[in-house]
Amino acid sequence: MNCNRFFPGIFFLTLFLLSPVFAIDRLSLKGQLQYRKWVTAAALQLFQKGSPVIKLDRQNEAVRWSAENRDCAGLIRYLHFEAGTVHNNAYRGNAANILTRFLDDIAEKVPPLLDKSGNPARNADARTLYEVNTYPVTREITSDAVKEADLLFFKNSDDWHVMMLMRETLTGKLVAVYHTGDKRAELRLVPINDLLRHHEARWHPRSSNNSFLGIRRLYFLQ
Repeated sequence: MNCNRFFPGIFFLTLFLLSPVFAIDRLSLKGQLQYRKWVTAAALQLFQKGSPVIKLDRQNEAVRWSAENRDCAGLIRYLHFEAGTVHNNAYRGNAANILTRFLDDIAEKVPPLLDKSGNPARNADARTLYEVNTYPVTREITSDAVKEADLLFFKNSDDWHVMMLMRETLTGKLVAVYHTGDKRAELRLVPINDLLRHHEARWHPRSSNNSFLGIRRLYFLQ
């Protein structure tokens, strides 16, 4: 037996078997571009008009921006739903949806958010988004590797928090959109430079901040 040929084969087979789902279940490059356009436009739309109409998914399960779902992970779930759903004529004709009404629906099926068993999740929280649905990109916010729809994760004690990265339309500067997830129940759009100067250092997206877990990307994006 040729060991030089055998052992590399075993090595790459092991890598394949141990590869996480995001390595083999991605949207096409066009689908990824459309997804990023959808979630960022939907976030801006949500920021501008407040509470959109409640929608139901194909299984008649509520996927909504209602009070019980308004937290940091709930925002990501809502934007994911908007990107993956089929928008009917009523939606297209609604002037309140001006930021998204002219976006083409994604032609391919958008992979679901997953629970810890690898099944579609209705209510993936921030920790589940971090541990199951994303992979690491960088811990340096200035890195050229970051893209729109990348997620910033923080952990303070047992409290997990997630934000989504976007770019300003005119300047291209990075901003973070997030829901406070507390009694303030505020949706915020904050320039990254302002976040780096936040009066509480635990919210600084810096590698030197132990509460900052880094920037991660949904498993079906690259």
